[in-house]
Amino acid sequence: MTRAPGCTCSRSARAWDDAPRCATCGQRVLESQLTPVLLQILCGGTGLVLARNAQGYDAERRIKYGLGPGSADYVGLYSRPPLPALYVEVEMKSPDGRLSTEQRARQQFIARLNGVYAVVRCEADARVLLDRLRGCHG
Repeated sequence: MTRAPGCTCSRSARAWDDAPRCATCGQRVLESQLTPVLLQILCGGTGLVLARNAQGYDAERRIKYGLGPGSADYVGLYSRPPLPALYVEVEMKSPDGRLSTEQRARQQFIARLNGVYAVVRCEADARVLLDRLRGCHG
């Protein structure tokens, strides 16, 4: 079974909203298509700096890498001096993507440490996260 390539619309023609499908072409919106758009919103001069949290296993060296089970796709800091920086993890999901059990546990762990673990599925989620971060630092 072949999977559809996802939305093929140009950036200006995309109609993603919060739906799992593009309203223009009817194709699925893929996480790989959402991520660059959402990172631009989140990190474009907002005070939030994120780095990719690559995870996996290097069979040649026999080591695991990344921050561990459940850690988000992106990790970083939100800073608005003179206040101290706030630790942030951002999990990018397609509109119909779900958190794993490990990700839910990580979300609770980061909250207990007064950090922020956010799931971002669309532009509106990205803007809500920024408002939340500003509120933490308000």
